[in-house]
Amino acid sequence: MILGLGGKITKASNHLSIMLNGIKYYSLEVSMNGDRYLIQAFEQEACELFDIVRAILGEKKTVILKIEKLFK
Repeated sequence: MILGLGGKITKASNHLSIMLNGIKYYSLEVSMNGDRYLIQAFEQEACELFDIVRAILGEKKTVILKIEKLFK
């Protein structure tokens, strides 16, 4: 939703964390209109958020690689 409104992922971990109490945790930072927001998720929501963020960043990386190949 935030990305659809012009927001951007500014920080995202490459792994899902597990806290000392065994709870899965994931967080990322997004920016929109000059403001930064921290999004945190736990357990199943953390897994889902992690998968979504990795897919989004993976797509962007693929697009960048395709553009770089065009200009080589």
